[in-house]
Amino acid sequence: MLHTIKTPLDVLNFYNTTVTTTTPYEELRTKQLPPNLHVQYDYVRFHPDTDTMFNGITAYPESSTIVTGLKAKEKYQGYKQRAPAHLDEWSDYIRHDVYDPQK
Repeated sequence: MLHTIKTPLDVLNFYNTTVTTTTPYEELRTKQLPPNLHVQYDYVRFHPDTDTMFNGITAYPESSTIVTGLKAKEKYQGYKQRAPAHLDEWSDYIRHDVYDPQK
């Protein structure tokens, strides 16, 4: 918009323009949604220490939960997923020079 400013009136209009800081996802809270549509605003994140439904076993065994947002860090706890046992054995196999890719 700054490239369109040519007169002092343009400057005044620029600074009087309202700026909305809400995301479209946040705007869904204020809208009237159809009865067959449900938006889950406060979602649940998986954490192996607090998950009781499947005894801390995740559906994504090779994926960590990394929480980066400041608001999200207050609400959700991230964790680093350990590698599955079969991957640990394979990395030990490579690390101890048992496996030689040239052979």
